[in-house]
Amino acid sequence: MKLYYVYILECNDKFLYTGITNNVARRFNEHQQGLNESCFTYKRRPLELIFYQEFNDVEQAIFFEKKIKKWSRGKKLALANSGFDKLQILSECKNKSYSKNQIVSRLSLRAESRSQKINQNSEKELGLSQNFGIARPDIFSFQETLVSKNQQIQLPILEEKKVALFLKREDVIHPFVSGNKFRKLKYNLQEAKRQQKKNLLTFGGAFSNHIVATAVAGNLNNFKTVGIIRGEELGIDLEKTLENNATLKEAHRNGMTFEFVSRVAYKNKSSEEFSNQLKEKFGDFYLIPEGGTNDFAIKGCEEILTSEDSKFDYICCAIGTGGTISGLINSAKEHQKVVGFPALKGDFLKDEIKKFTTKRENWHLEQYHFGGYAKYNEELIRFINSFLEETTVLLDPIYTGKMMFGILDLIRKDHFPKNSKILAIHTGGIQGIAGFNQKLKKKNQQVIHLK
Repeated sequence: MKLYYVYILECNDKFLYTGITNNVARRFNEHQQGLNESCFTYKRRPLELIFYQEFNDVEQAIFFEKKIKKWSRGKKLALANSGFDKLQILSECKNKSYSKNQIVSRLSLRAESRSQKINQNSEKELGLSQNFGIARPDIFSFQETLVSKNQQIQLPILEEKKVALFLKREDVIHPFVSGNKFRKLKYNLQEAKRQQKKNLLTFGGAFSNHIVATAVAGNLNNFKTVGIIRGEELGIDLEKTLENNATLKEAHRNGMTFEFVSRVAYKNKSSEEFSNQLKEKFGDFYLIPEGGTNDFAIKGCEEILTSEDSKFDYICCAIGTGGTISGLINSAKEHQKVVGFPALKGDFLKDEIKKFTTKRENWHLEQYHFGGYAKYNEELIRFINSFLEETTVLLDPIYTGKMMFGILDLIRKDHFPKNSKILAIHTGGIQGIAGFNQKLKKKNQQVIHLK
């Protein structure tokens, strides 16, 4: 069954653009990259995809698009923010072929929207090219560097301490390959194409943001992908695993082949013996390390900061494998200090970061890991929910939630001087919340709110 989507983009000048497509990810890429200079959105980038509606009948989709194009900005925003009680149009377009299971979704910051079904049918089959060619775009081949918005955070503690805090919204530069994963994969995929590789192979856990990002990016760029997943028990009943794991389900939906291995074997993934076994089974491939961190990833992460960001005194970033902060350290100005918030317990990250950085004195690490990777307590969950309520910004419990908790705690302790300007990097990771909430529900604990 073919699916069709009506979508709304919020432009840099706050104009709301409405369109129709059969592939949301691909169409967003075309808009964001500016592939057609005559397109209305070309001079209004960067863009944010704030809404899409799924249809299984093209006539319904066209009807819905024409309707909402006539709406006021306020009404469109109500739709994007799930203000359905004010919107009668959703009932108007229901006919015999309308699916009762269709969902209206906000795709700006909502984790559940990121796991929506995305149909990969050819645009040519639909005849809905609308200002664009039918060629499938390479989301990492364009020359223009994507620039994310800096959002100022308004909280009483910031006013009290006379500190300005901004959040660089890397999480919205792409709807499916967002944040630091986009930056890390950009030059790796370009290198894979240069080497004429057809397959990408990488590693990760069952809820890895890197796994799903590699699968989606590979799919969009015509690569086959293989994920070596930690935990052989997950492969016993793949159908059941996918039913209970939104991350792996999305990766599988984008064509990724899984190889589930024991935790002992996974620890030896860098050995020559293990590598030879993979080559024997999967043939020639381009290897992307766990978390995506290598020299190409660092190069991509160096593009996060722009010349306009030089006004900030501190650059803050969550740390997984150390790739993102290494890029930030390399590109930071002389007067800026880079502060890292590791998601993992231990001091080994310092040595990893030093391998990729050219500067030695402009950074340090703060320990707010809550006990280690994926560890948490009720205070952290309450903080994430409170932050969303006060700022409308969704944080994840593995990386950005801990980073922001740490930043605000340091501000309370007067770690940053008065009149400091802080820029924190939102590295994405929102898609993993669904799986995390499953764990919380099993323990009858408060879940992370998604809106």
